[in-house]
Amino acid sequence: RIHYRMVMENVGTPLHHVVDLEVAFGVLSDVVRACKMMCIAGYNHRDLSPGNIIVDASGQGRLGDLEFAKLYESAEGGHGERTGTPDYMAIEVLRGEYLFGRGP
Repeated sequence: RIHYRMVMENVGTPLHHVVDLEVAFGVLSDVVRACKMMCIAGYNHRDLSPGNIIVDASGQGRLGDLEFAKLYESAEGGHGERTGTPDYMAIEVLRGEYLFGRGP
């Protein structure tokens, strides 16, 4: 197993540092759009949390930390461990079972 770290220049401020609700909701709207584009491309982010939502200098929301993104319903297994931030993890992941149907 190999662990990599990448160091880069900061591109913005994490969402949990934003105090203006108008800015915060605008950023969340941008992130919902980013998640939708990921879904259209067939991917799930799998680690959405305020620390992974960045507000850039122009006030736009950016979605970061795509390290654990995975193809939706891919045959490939997980990482063998839970991923993401536990406080923001879906209850289905914590319980290891779907609470509702998987849809049509």
